Amino acid sequence: ADVPAEEHVIALPGNGGLVAESLEPRGDPSPPSQQLIATLVAHLPASATPALIQHLMPSMHDADSHAALTGVDALYLILQSCCEKMTQEGAANIVCTIFAEVEKVRHSSVRQLVLSCIKVLALYSFDTVVEELLHTGPDFNTSVMGALQVMAKEKTLLGKLLNHLTATLNYAEPDSNQRPNRKVWAATVALGHLFTVNDSSIGVVVKKFFSQLFGTFLLRIGTTPEGLAAQQTAGAFMNFLHASQNDSMAMALEGNRLAKVTKEFYDEVISELTSLYCRHQPRKRETLLQFMQPFFAVQNSGHRVAAVTTLSQLLLSGTEMALDGKVLEATLECIVLAVDDSEVTVRKQALRGLGNVAALWQSCLQDAPGQGIAT
Repeated sequence: ADVPAEEHVIALPGNGGLVAESLEPRGDPSPPSQQLIATLVAHLPASATPALIQHLMPSMHDADSHAALTGVDALYLILQSCCEKMTQEGAANIVCTIFAEVEKVRHSSVRQLVLSCIKVLALYSFDTVVEELLHTGPDFNTSVMGALQVMAKEKTLLGKLLNHLTATLNYAEPDSNQRPNRKVWAATVALGHLFTVNDSSIGVVVKKFFSQLFGTFLLRIGTTPEGLAAQQTAGAFMNFLHASQNDSMAMALEGNRLAKVTKEFYDEVISELTSLYCRHQPRKRETLLQFMQPFFAVQNSGHRVAAVTTLSQLLLSGTEMALDGKVLEATLECIVLAVDDSEVTVRKQALRGLGNVAALWQSCLQDAPGQGIAT
């Protein structure tokens, strides 16, 4: 018989288990400046950090770009290491200083690194950073817009930004007596700019929350004053539609009258936009209804106008594309309650909604004689 060849076996030490080998370090070590900062931060008392940050701030203006980059890089590393322990007041002071100084920075590479410092601060003190950002608006300079863009490209911050800005539009004290609320106005401009950021995550998030964002802009139209604020609201809305790839709706909006009509006709603009929504997004009408319903009971008349106008148009859309019975019933209940509203435009749109119910009833009779609206 043939004798089998001897097998070659790797001899393992001890009990035969694998033993981890030490790895040779690869790549270049951290620059000396970063090593120094890392050591400094590790041994520096927390009470000394603000003084060190204050000392490094002016480095962004150094005429020597290398020296400026080194100083700001050190600032970035320190913020990264101690942001979590920083007070809201401390974070606000740093953000305020950066927004005031960053536009004066000579070198674009240094300016970009300074804006990254804002992103680091936002990861730990988000509300503080965004409040300071909105405080600089609505006439944001290029660098503040750049900070917004840097933050938007950080996935953990993008959702927070959208939530914060839309909540400001929907729930902050709105405009009154032709005097715009600067914070709401700034949030409108910032939201519009957010939709222009060249990042795939923007499109994904916008599509995911399309109906809620669309409703937010309808509410904003209802509360916005005439003039520049109306133009900027229309511009932000256009950016939103392009970001969601609803180009057909955007083309229809280009001929919109929002920036050309007086406020007494804003409800007609909302009606036109809702009609576009129903035509292009028929399956999402219920989502829009659910979003707008809570705004029937708010104190601000502009929100109530937007809500009633939207629901009135949703009823009319049922003559072309059938509405679910429960959706129809919920919409009709809101419309009936709005007939007695103290605001004349709300009553006008509520009565129009009742007229749309009649049109819907007639449509149902034509499609199924003798049945009418099943609610």
